[in-house]
Amino acid sequence: MAIKLSVDRICNDIAICYDDECKKYEIPSYALKEGDMVSAEFDSSGNFISATPLPEETEARRKELASKTKMLFNRNKKSR
Repeated sequence: MAIKLSVDRICNDIAICYDDECKKYEIPSYALKEGDMVSAEFDSSGNFISATPLPEETEARRKELASKTKMLFNRNKKSR
């Protein structure tokens, strides 16, 4: 079973990830970075098998977050 995850942070070579429903997963970090999107595969018992980086989705998500941040800063400038 493959699940799309977002890497929240890296702690001691373990990537702390969350799915779209905010369920937490811990997988080996390999070459992952904070903010990366990955497709993680698990067996029927829930044991981690592999993770495939999703660079296009990572870039799209970073652009979306940057846009939201910019809108927040612009909104605060207007209210001053």
